[in-house]
Amino acid sequence: MPGFWNRILNVNLSEKETWVTEIKIEEWYSWIGGIGIGAQIFSKDFTRDPFDEISPLIFMTGPLVGTIFPNTGRHEVVG
Repeated sequence: MPGFWNRILNVNLSEKETWVTEIKIEEWYSWIGGIGIGAQIFSKDFTRDPFDEISPLIFMTGPLVGTIFPNTGRHEVVG
């Protein structure tokens, strides 16, 4: 699929660096939508203190954003 689908932009504000990672297609099928993928990414290292500076803050979009369907301009913030 063309565009920015299947890409996640990671931003490290402390080091002022960015990098792009991709998610496996199996994970997209298991965790449908931005909130599912955001929760899956956040739960990979769930032992961190929520107020730690390296704790992630994740912004994700829903699976229908950018389509012609009404009311699909949704986003999720996971932290």
